[in-house]
Amino acid sequence: MAPRLAAAPLLAALALAAACADERREDAAPPASTPTAAATPTATPAATPTATPSPTTAPPAATPPATPAPQTPTATPTVAPAPTILDAPPGRYAAIAVGYGHACALAGDGEAVCWGANDAGQTDAPPGRYTALDASGDRTCAVTDAGAIACWGGGDTWLGAPPPGRYAAVSTSAVHACALTEDGEAVCWRFDGGAGYGELDAPPGRYTAISVATGTARYPNAGLAWYRSNSCALTETGGIVCWGGGFDIEMVINEVKGEKGEVLRREMFLQREPYGPYVDRHPGPYVAVSATWSGFCAATTAGEWKCGTRSDNPDFGGLYWREDIALQMPVRDGSPFRYGAIDAGPSYACALTRQGEPACVNMPSFGLSVYGRHWVMNPPDPAPGRYTAISVGYDYACALNEAGEAICWGAVVNKTTAPPPGRYVAVSDGPEHTCALTEDGEAVCWGWNPFGQTDVPPGRYTAISVGYGFTCALTEAGEAVCLGRRNYRPVEVPPGRYIVIDAGDFRICAVTEAGEAVCWGDSEYEEFVYRGEG
Repeated sequence: MAPRLAAAPLLAALALAAACADERREDAAPPASTPTAAATPTATPAATPTATPSPTTAPPAATPPATPAPQTPTATPTVAPAPTILDAPPGRYAAIAVGYGHACALAGDGEAVCWGANDAGQTDAPPGRYTALDASGDRTCAVTDAGAIACWGGGDTWLGAPPPGRYAAVSTSAVHACALTEDGEAVCWRFDGGAGYGELDAPPGRYTAISVATGTARYPNAGLAWYRSNSCALTETGGIVCWGGGFDIEMVINEVKGEKGEVLRREMFLQREPYGPYVDRHPGPYVAVSATWSGFCAATTAGEWKCGTRSDNPDFGGLYWREDIALQMPVRDGSPFRYGAIDAGPSYACALTRQGEPACVNMPSFGLSVYGRHWVMNPPDPAPGRYTAISVGYDYACALNEAGEAICWGAVVNKTTAPPPGRYVAVSDGPEHTCALTEDGEAVCWGWNPFGQTDVPPGRYTAISVGYGFTCALTEAGEAVCLGRRNYRPVEVPPGRYIVIDAGDFRICAVTEAGEAVCWGDSEYEEFVYRGEG
């Protein structure tokens, strides 16, 4: 077994894999400290000398002390809070697009109105009239009323430019963009001027919608990383065509041994393997598509909302449908909603039902963590009317209601969910969900639940403990019941009767009736890190 490397050199080496993706930045710098007005010094009047009286001289009149000048208070400068996506300006809009920390919308006269973070010029929309737009990362691209493509933002990283032509639609990622001509042909380019990895090679055909995404994923502790750039389009017959590629990076360790087999030194290097290029076709029929960096989300003609990850396994037919996403989709009276519009970001996807109701889910394969914790993106409830359009960025979403108003919301910590009312005697709080025992021994759990970790079977329990995506409890008979995430084998419970149980992130320990300590699960695990823009 190859020795485990220190995290610092490994992370430094793997950072090379992220060179093609934008670094995530904070929406705004912390406000500067408020200057304190300096005190105005008070003049001290000089002492007035007193004449010494003589017998023949009358004493002089007393000189009154000098009166200090009144102080003028200095106004304390105030620092205006940095604008955010949530500060949507009032107006009536016809289209909307959300990037990493900004949003842009088209007013009724075709003007592009942008708000939010502007550290890279992403809200400095050029004057003009536009018919369509899209945003990702710190970039925005739009179609002018003359059919040209105009892009802004992105700082000074502009080398590539859209080919000349007349276009009807555009979609942008943090790295590349694609547009549809008036004839439905797909044309793609990269902002760095590069040839790409297959994401620019649009297959010939006529398309009605287009969507692109780029992402970089890293598993530092496992010495793995990869980059993906993906483009998808909806055909005239309702099929979906995706094309793209990327590369994989693996950390390779070579041991140099001496004559007796002793290890003299270990050499570490990165091995890069191409991924793709590929062209995948999915017959559908579909009515909407939104690309992810490793697949797409789509709405079928029957109104079904589906998200899939590209797979080279022939058993999956080129696409692995994500059941962990499907489980989060809301239902009404046991039946799923029917959807007509959808947009997927790197961490969340949102869709509109045919009645204009919004719904949002986490995207587990594209990055669950926001600022190191599991968050959720819940649309405003109740909704201010029916929605007609929706767009998702990194951790914000915006929608337009029937009146054309822009309503925006952001991700919130999943743990803000209030516990169910009741009387409890024990509680265990984990990074994703919380569980408690009632006075009757019933287990009640709430919070994030893509792996079923809050679905504790009915019964009476004496102890409960939660970990990273799983829950363990002890029945009255001393049996340990564990459920939830299986990635790291925490639910494989050794047989026995236990009196105490405690869960860590990926490992569980319990004490048997005989006083023996038993532990199971993984003590070493792969650390997952995601960065990308939808």
